[in-house]
Amino acid sequence: MASMTNPVVRPDDDPAVAEAWRLLSGVPVAVGTAAKRLGRGGGVYRTTVTDRVVLIPEDEARLTAWMHQHLSLTWAEDEEPAAVEATLVRRLRPPLNVSGVEPDHVQAAVVAAKRAYDNSVVSR
Repeated sequence: MASMTNPVVRPDDDPAVAEAWRLLSGVPVAVGTAAKRLGRGGGVYRTTVTDRVVLIPEDEARLTAWMHQHLSLTWAEDEEPAAVEATLVRRLRPPLNVSGVEPDHVQAAVVAAKRAYDNSVVSR
């Protein structure tokens, strides 16, 4: 996996990819600060709106508290983030993002853990 400190911008990159990489390579900020700065448009970051399994409120509160204490992040907003995100995911191969990477680069343990978790949840 490429490190966030290694340059991945290529001379033939789309300007949106180069700008996203510049922003993602910046100095990370605390979650509380990021929450105040984040726009509400499309971009390359996670949101709470999902079609996937979510935590129960008590676990969500504990996770949120942990993230506010320990997590910092960067992000890049883009009106049409899908192509930018796809390019960055292929290049960086983030270990927890199992979508959009070549199958031989997907970490089997992460896939197995996600599958086990999904199978353990009672259907809605």
